[in-house]
Amino acid sequence: MKTKRDQPIRLIKRYGGCRLYDATAKRYVSPDDIERLTLEGVKVTVREAETGQEVTEELLPGRRMH
Repeated sequence: MKTKRDQPIRLIKRYGGCRLYDATAKRYVSPDDIERLTLEGVKVTVREAETGQEVTEELLPGRRMH
């Protein structure tokens, strides 16, 4: 049985500075959706789609997502 430690990090891609795409669920999500995932214990990282730069802290400041 997998534990939370074994979970892969959920990749969210940010397009155009505001659109967020969950690559695992294959759908667009809102910042509230991402916060809900983190509250459920899912490890999340948000990256700019064009540059690959991590912007998780910018999106949800004060929360460590991964």
